[in-house]
Amino acid sequence: MATREELEAERATLRSARASLLSGQMVKEVWRDGRRLTYQGITVDQLNEAIADVDAQIAELGSADRSSRPRFSALSVRFHTR
Repeated sequence: MATREELEAERATLRSARASLLSGQMVKEVWRDGRRLTYQGITVDQLNEAIADVDAQIAELGSADRSSRPRFSALSVRFHTR
């Protein structure tokens, strides 16, 4: 499974590709950290789906981080005198 940093970098790359596609530029290849992403004939909807998938993976990592932490709550102590 990818780390949060890798997923955020991938999301940034996908968003950049979407912006380029929307501005009329045709993105053929994007190289990042030795990985090649090819966008030939890709549509905006396909890029949006890929971004949503990465967002879901990031959210899954976030929920896994929260579930691994112990849940403690403060205890209130009161002394009553009669």
